[in-house]
Amino acid sequence: MMTSSRKVFDVLEYLSKQGPSRAIEISRELNLQKSSVHRFLNSLVEFGYVYKNDLSGQFGVTLKIVQLGLMVGNRIDMVSAALPYMRQLVIAFNQTVGLGTLVDNSLLVLRREYPRNAMTHIDMSQQLPAYCTGMGKALLSALTEQELDDYIASVPRTAFTVHTLVDGGALKENILEAKRNGYAEDRGEISDALHCVSVPIAIPQGRIWSLSLSGHVGAISEIGVPVIVERLQGIARRLTSGVSFLT
Repeated sequence: MMTSSRKVFDVLEYLSKQGPSRAIEISRELNLQKSSVHRFLNSLVEFGYVYKNDLSGQFGVTLKIVQLGLMVGNRIDMVSAALPYMRQLVIAFNQTVGLGTLVDNSLLVLRREYPRNAMTHIDMSQQLPAYCTGMGKALLSALTEQELDDYIASVPRTAFTVHTLVDGGALKENILEAKRNGYAEDRGEISDALHCVSVPIAIPQGRIWSLSLSGHVGAISEIGVPVIVERLQGIARRLTSGVSFLT
């Protein structure tokens, strides 16, 4: 006889594998009473691991589940591999360095390393729009053109500054240019004074990551984008070959 705790995890595992589902579907597939499924789902919603779409009646997992998995995996995979290089970049350029990946059409920042004089530190995972961040654009540049079209069609865009690209056509051309160049930039698109330069890291048959260096627009201009890109791409090549087994 299964305990209630086991059943809760069975429900959570089902949603993680199958995607958004109605309670009656979960009840049927897991051979659980519908009343019990509703009780389990309500508890998972309360703790932030599951959301409910009131229009469709479907339940799905939240980014909290993704973040938990990434936090566990990060200890042994890309973050661990990238961290020494990230710290070298901070020392070399005295700017903020970030590592992220794409989750549910959003940029999930997994790690940031800061210069000692940084005024603000965000140490936890952070979810940001992909379309207006250098890291997000680098990730989008690794998509196929059809995947990019689907992203642009499905994701609403907000103008955070006058520089934010909200027009779908302009955004697509910007991402395709990033694909051709091998790097992406965010010049004041999410914050007026911020300039971010980022490159994608494509692991064969695995997740796509992005590595970035960001700072005040004046500081990045003084360093020079070509210098930053050359350094980031060199690290990306090392990481691609060094952690090619990661998925």
